[in-house]
Amino acid sequence: MVDHTWLTMMMGVILLVLVLGILTSIALLIFALVEMKKMSALISHAISYYEKRLDPLLGETEKLVRSMGRIADDAGAVTCAARNVAEAGSDVLINLKALSIILNGLAEGLSLKACGVKAGMKTALGVLINQMKERRSHHER
Repeated sequence: MVDHTWLTMMMGVILLVLVLGILTSIALLIFALVEMKKMSALISHAISYYEKRLDPLLGETEKLVRSMGRIADDAGAVTCAARNVAEAGSDVLINLKALSIILNGLAEGLSLKACGVKAGMKTALGVLINQMKERRSHHER
């Protein structure tokens, strides 16, 4: 008969190597799972930490956006008011030009009347002086 002891021993060694390989794989899987659980806890902690730190920042950012909206609205109102002031100033200038034209016309009219009155007075004085000279000359004769 053939001695199968050698084959049995070889099968035992192979079985032992397989069992050790499987046990090593299981141990590595358990170690990996434990490390992944630790990493998950660290990530969870980091997320909650940064979430707590970001909440005030988000609140401040929201306030900033609202303030910028109000500033934009106020700038629009100021622009509108400036436009209204500019239009009112333009209207005042137009009215001042019209008043200036009226005053110039009035001054020219008054100047013409004054010249007319002056000429009339000069003529009247001339006539009066001539009449007085004529009376003197009539009295002297």
